[in-house]
Amino acid sequence: MRLHRLELVAFGPFADRQRIDFDELSAAGLFLLHGPTGAGKTSVLDAICFALYGRVPGLRGSVNRLRSDHAPAHVAPEVCCEFSVSGRRFEVTRAPEWQRPKKRGTGTVREQAHVVLRERVGADWNPLTNRIDEAADLLQQLIGLGAEQFTKLILLPQGEFAAFLRATAEERRPMLQKLFGTDRFAEVERWFADRRRESEHQVQLANGITARLFARAQQARLDDLDVDPPESPEAAAALVIEWAADARVERGQALLDVRAAETAYERARQQVDAAAEALTQRRRRVELTADLGRLLAQADQQRNRRAALTAAGHARVLAPLLGDLEAAEHRLQAAVERRRRAQSEAERAGQDPDAGTPQRLTALRTELGALTELLSAELDLRQLDDRHRAAEREIEAAERDRADAEAEAVELADRHSRLSSERAQATLIAVTLPDREQDAARATTVARAVLDHERLSTAHKVAEDELRAAIDRHQGAVETVQTLRARRLDGMAAELATGLAAADPCPVCGSCQHPAPAAHRVPPVTEQAQRRAEKAQQSAESERERARGAVQAGAQQLAALLAVTDGKTAESAATELARAQAGVLEARSAGLLAGQLATELDAVADRLSRAQRLRAEAVVTAAAGRENLAGVTARLDDLRVRVTQARGEDADLQTRHRRLTRSLGSLTECSDARQELAQAQERFDRASAVLDRAATEAGFVGRAEATAAVLPEADVEQLGEQVAAHDAQVSRLRALLEEFTDAPAGTAEAGSGQLLAAELELQQLRAVQAQARLTHEYARERHTLAARAVRALTGLAAELDEHATATAPVRGRFAAVESVSRCVEGTGGDNTMRMRLSSYVLAARLEQVAEAASVRLAAMSGGRYLLVHTDGPSRGGARSGLGLAVVDGWTGVQRDPSSLSGGETFCTSLALALGLADVVQAEAGGSVIETLLVDEGFGSLDEETLDEVMDVLDGLRSAGRSVGLISHVRDLRDRIPAQLEVIKTRTGSRLIA
Repeated sequence: MRLHRLELVAFGPFADRQRIDFDELSAAGLFLLHGPTGAGKTSVLDAICFALYGRVPGLRGSVNRLRSDHAPAHVAPEVCCEFSVSGRRFEVTRAPEWQRPKKRGTGTVREQAHVVLRERVGADWNPLTNRIDEAADLLQQLIGLGAEQFTKLILLPQGEFAAFLRATAEERRPMLQKLFGTDRFAEVERWFADRRRESEHQVQLANGITARLFARAQQARLDDLDVDPPESPEAAAALVIEWAADARVERGQALLDVRAAETAYERARQQVDAAAEALTQRRRRVELTADLGRLLAQADQQRNRRAALTAAGHARVLAPLLGDLEAAEHRLQAAVERRRRAQSEAERAGQDPDAGTPQRLTALRTELGALTELLSAELDLRQLDDRHRAAEREIEAAERDRADAEAEAVELADRHSRLSSERAQATLIAVTLPDREQDAARATTVARAVLDHERLSTAHKVAEDELRAAIDRHQGAVETVQTLRARRLDGMAAELATGLAAADPCPVCGSCQHPAPAAHRVPPVTEQAQRRAEKAQQSAESERERARGAVQAGAQQLAALLAVTDGKTAESAATELARAQAGVLEARSAGLLAGQLATELDAVADRLSRAQRLRAEAVVTAAAGRENLAGVTARLDDLRVRVTQARGEDADLQTRHRRLTRSLGSLTECSDARQELAQAQERFDRASAVLDRAATEAGFVGRAEATAAVLPEADVEQLGEQVAAHDAQVSRLRALLEEFTDAPAGTAEAGSGQLLAAELELQQLRAVQAQARLTHEYARERHTLAARAVRALTGLAAELDEHATATAPVRGRFAAVESVSRCVEGTGGDNTMRMRLSSYVLAARLEQVAEAASVRLAAMSGGRYLLVHTDGPSRGGARSGLGLAVVDGWTGVQRDPSSLSGGETFCTSLALALGLADVVQAEAGGSVIETLLVDEGFGSLDEETLDEVMDVLDGLRSAGRSVGLISHVRDLRDRIPAQLEVIKTRTGSRLIA
């Protein structure tokens, strides 16, 4: 790949359009890009990387501030790079995302990033794509390098290879892995790690089952001793088998105890049953004697029951006659009461109770029939009168409704027109609500971003101060380490001399004669002091990186917030937010008002339609009312004449009808009551005569005695049952007492004493029986527990044995997978070097890089230094495989790269970068890299070393490459004729060829 032309505008420190002709600069093969610190030398490299890959290298790529702050607000940032690869010529033009001013109004609008890729065919430029993703794929295929590889092989960045040179093996691995594409070997490591975790999980599950089975076995044991679970299921099974054997012995002994306890309990039970039976017999005889005495004392009550039962039997035949007499008496009393009430009612009505003759009743009924016919006519008269007045009112109301409807229709029409106009105005405002809400949302976001930006700016300044302090501390630690290393190297001969003994060979020259051993001229530096200084340096470096990360994170946040705030202050953002919120409130209020007006318009339209309908209905109702009024008036006059003739002296027909009805009812009731009384008296006399005659025939003295002897059927049945039950109980008790004739006779007191003695004996025997039952139950419980333990332990031993057989392959597989996985990831197994598989693959590549770098390092250092790859074990048990060391050809000692001086470190880092470029170029398919840019580092070289470095760079030029050096070292300006100078001014930087 060769660069031809680079143009940039409003990018980095460059405000105006700048153009670099690499063909002109590369004519001599070597050119210099120089300028003061901060002028923008590195920004030229950033522009190249941004044009090709859409991002800038290093830490600068984490801050989204590519557009120049010096450029006018309306100028768009843009980078254009022309290059050739594999005989084809291309041009890529790319612009980052930026905020441009609005064309109308205030504020900014975000412009999206865009890209245009073209190829030159003949004299024309043919467009290939303007899509960012397609351009990235095409450029990746054309150049053959990713962004990481490009910045490491073509744009050699300042300081990064020195850090790579001094890094640990684990710190070098990610970079080498990206450059050489060995992710597949890392995937193998992850695959083995995943298989190890899966197998370990299965083993853990199996161990969990073993632990649960063993815990169940411990619970099934007869003792409470706690035993730690064995490591394997086989050992657990063997231990459980021993416990099962102990449980079997315990079960046999418990069985013998159960049988002995059963015999003792059965003997005690028989004794208790015999004593209880004897005591029951004695208690029964005493109870039967007492019960028989109580029954015999009730002889008088039994005789009275028999006499009452006999009288009730004789009086049973008189019960129907007594019922008839009682019914006749009740009917007679009711007839007398009815006659009294009828006479009182007739007297209150002003009638003679004895005037209710049949002729009088017939005349009253005839007159009532005629009045009944006229009652409906009088009712019609009142209804017609009401209808006449209602028709008049209806006509008046219809006229009023018509007038009111006409007035309301006029008023509603005016109101409908006014509401329609107001609704139209509110709708025009309400439709702007979405735009106003978007403005309010943007204003809210900007206001919050302004506040966050002010808060984070203070924190960012503090973080920058902390970073500067951390850099100072780290630089001091580096200087301390370098000073201690130099002092120790200076005193190394004396340190070796202190360990020399007579006749021992010198570790440097091999001689056994030591005529003048070196001595320390200053206090020696111990290895422990050097290690402490290196540890302090590492700690300071970690602190510096943490501080740098905090500054970068803060810068990213500030850049993101600044892109949102668009340069607004807190006051202007608050003002704009308040104005936007007021607009949203106005639009929402207008929307609500439009809805309310629409509802009100619908209601007004409905009311207007209803008023017009009511006006028409009122006109029709008034006409119909007038026609109805005429007919009602004619019928009303005819009915009034007929009712006046019929009511006579009474106020109206109703009054006359009620008076005649009351008179007819009272006279009719008096007549009926007299007839009913006569009939009831006759029936009562007849029933009394029949009952007296029947009582005398049944043997009773008079009706009263016969009445008293009558009992209800339930009482008769109860008396019969009481008599029969008493006789049956007496007979049963006497029969039962005859069974105890062989029992010893005695007084009641003697019987009580015998009962007490028998009860005491029974209690003692039951106590013996209870103790025997407890002994038997305890023995059975011991036997049950022992038998249960035997069954459980035997089953668990079998389960543990089966589980051990089933899980043996799982445990064996885990042991094999774990060994291989630990070996592959360098943490165990047979991997004594603690080297990852991916590191092992990368070690071969790194060895090639070291060989390629050594060729150039030897030329730069006058043949003194070589760079070699080391794979020995690291200190402190760290992973190995990607180590680098510098071999000093003057002393033959292999040195750590961190022991080099600043100039030596630069030469070694440059050689490493060039060697890495050669190896990666070969790995990438042999793509020819024709342009190489080296950024900074020459200021640390002395004149002789600078000559050697320039010779190496001249060698690169002779190989067909164009080499560009970026430096502010003045001596290089005299050495390199082709130059491009960066001028720094207050209005932005510019380039001068």
